[in-house]
Amino acid sequence: LREARRARAEGHPARALALAERASALAATPDALTTLGAALRDVGDIPGSERALRRSLDLLGSVRENAPAWTALAATLRARGDLDEAESAARRVIEEDEEDAHGWRVLALVAGDRADVARAAEAWERSARLGLDPPGALAGLAGLRKDCLARGDTVGAADVESRIARLRRG
Repeated sequence: LREARRARAEGHPARALALAERASALAATPDALTTLGAALRDVGDIPGSERALRRSLDLLGSVRENAPAWTALAATLRARGDLDEAESAARRVIEEDEEDAHGWRVLALVAGDRADVARAAEAWERSARLGLDPPGALAGLAGLRKDCLARGDTVGAADVESRIARLRRG
């Protein structure tokens, strides 16, 4: 399971999937199914990802005990285009633990998809302040700023720029 997670982090989705399938076949634990669901999403099998993640939640459904599955499900629902359900799953994670950086990151992506600049910017900044890939959050904010400028939203772009500056200052 550890190797599957490492392969995902290193950008080897096919290898990660093979390792996650092996791990979940040996023991269909919530962790193994969550990793399998994420690996399936990485290779574009969104229905398979959702099935694996829902199986993980069937085994251990509380947000407090299985936040990674809830966050992964939110990302999969976003990939499927179901932004309402993705937001709902991410919010469940954040409501349980305001300091869950991964929940904030998914919420940032969903809000960005909806062009909800204020909420997306806040969520990007929050995820970075909680320690989740600050350079990635800065890149997400830069993309959000670019989208604002493309739409002629100079007020939104200025807000995003001030958040970028705050994060860079630390």
